[in-house]
Amino acid sequence: MPRFLDHHTTMPLPPEAVAQIQAQLGKRQPDGVTPIQVLVGKDQTYCIAEAANADLVHKHHEAMGIQLGPGAIEELTATLP
Repeated sequence: MPRFLDHHTTMPLPPEAVAQIQAQLGKRQPDGVTPIQVLVGKDQTYCIAEAANADLVHKHHEAMGIQLGPGAIEELTATLP
């Protein structure tokens, strides 16, 4: 399954939203996206996810109210530990 890295502006999240995201990590969601890792910085958040294509990653974020702009998703060719 292809892996994608996306980035977007960091949004303030209540603790229950953080817990929900943590519970989804590593689990395929109904929309076909499997969130792998979320890296949260002061200004930007970076997400790694598995999906059949980048469009599914866009839709996954849109369902959470997050708009990914042009160039915000990159298909990864490798991930190293």
